[in-house]
Amino acid sequence: MKILVVDDEELLVKAIKFNLEHEGYDVDVCYDGETAVSLARGGGYNLTRAAGGSGLGLSIVHDAVRALGGTITVEENHPRGTRFIVALPREKYEETKL
Repeated sequence: MKILVVDDEELLVKAIKFNLEHEGYDVDVCYDGETAVSLARGGGYNLTRAAGGSGLGLSIVHDAVRALGGTITVEENHPRGTRFIVALPREKYEETKL
């Protein structure tokens, strides 16, 4: 499975990439939205279940967040959808020295 990790915090991206690769995933990274959109359009990522996605995205995120000592909270996102908030402790990143 090919995964794209996007965030402007380089240390966060490296930590997530490290953990996902450790679990056997193929991981691409970028640090801005424009690059992410470009990669997502041509990178072969399964963006929807209709495209054959396995539905494992949240499970993968949950495992990575737990491994980093973080939390995930869920909120309603009006007018539609759901918002997942990932919080990771900065100290954990500094300890990993990625």
